[in-house]
Amino acid sequence: MLALLNNELIKMEYNNKIMLMDSKSDIIYYTDKNKTYRRTLMNDIIEIKIHNNIRKIRYLNENEKINIVNDFYNNVRKLSEKYDFLNENIKNYDYLYKRSTDLIKIYNEKIPIVPPDQYFSLYIRISYGCPWNKCTFCNLYKKENYNIINFSSLKEQVNNLKLYFGDSIKSRKGIFLGDANAINIKNDILIKYIKYINDNFNLPLYAFSDAFTTPFNDNDFDLLKKYNMKRIYIGVESGSKEILKILNKKMDLGIAIKFINNIKKHNINVGLIFMSGFGNYNHVNDTINFIKNINLGRGDIVYISPIKEYSGFNKIIMENNIDNSIEIKNNQFMELREGISELYNIPAVLYDVNESLY
Repeated sequence: MLALLNNELIKMEYNNKIMLMDSKSDIIYYTDKNKTYRRTLMNDIIEIKIHNNIRKIRYLNENEKINIVNDFYNNVRKLSEKYDFLNENIKNYDYLYKRSTDLIKIYNEKIPIVPPDQYFSLYIRISYGCPWNKCTFCNLYKKENYNIINFSSLKEQVNNLKLYFGDSIKSRKGIFLGDANAINIKNDILIKYIKYINDNFNLPLYAFSDAFTTPFNDNDFDLLKKYNMKRIYIGVESGSKEILKILNKKMDLGIAIKFINNIKKHNINVGLIFMSGFGNYNHVNDTINFIKNINLGRGDIVYISPIKEYSGFNKIIMENNIDNSIEIKNNQFMELREGISELYNIPAVLYDVNESLY
């Protein structure tokens, strides 16, 4: 039996169960035997388990969510008999549901996805949607026109987030700038926005970008570094020109290499995202050859994301005779990870977009 409060996070152990919530009583995760349940701030609960060395995830339905939440807070109630400070953290499902709806109102809608290492950052929206929004494999922003929020909306969002999180905001490890390519906006506007964010939070900044619509120069990167940009995530997807054409990713691989190395030159880390599941194509070798040209090092990370099927992309998969079986996805994941580990001493880990909810 254990309950510790540290930096606005409450870690608990009870009957071999491990539980984590913040000081606002928002459940973060709950591990029970061979299953872990992660609650997103949007109030999805994701069950994660390992079966036959394969990581499996699924979303809980409403009744299952209620049961897990009730079980979690029942354990908090039992722990409160020994740890008095937990009395104010005994909540229920209705509490969490209202918390999520209040947060969705602040953002105007549910947040799409974030990189796996950004689950516990504070998401601040400075743009909506994706400036390209034509990749065949992605359906996250199809209903969203790319827009930049105005400065007054940013200030309102920041104030509302401060009120929403209260002291628990101290448990957030960074700021993730949303949405898909937030740093694509005009440089003078971007710097004004991130200066304001820095003044309010003084946390490292993270953001998605791409290597073909973001025309940064050296001065731009200097300013990003000055104002606390820690890591930029870039969806490269593949080092194969043929695959990029299928994905409608209008990216010149040579320009992408220069762009990423320029980020590195200015001491900003990168998170590179590649896909797995392109059987019948020279995806792995071409991707490893691409990565060889990047100056990766400490603080960088490579994510490998299995192809996610949806109706529009399924047709393209069939038309191009792509073998994207589970076996192919797993094999290419392992081959890419092993190839990267031979080149660099950096993490190369799974990025399952089904799991990467905020």
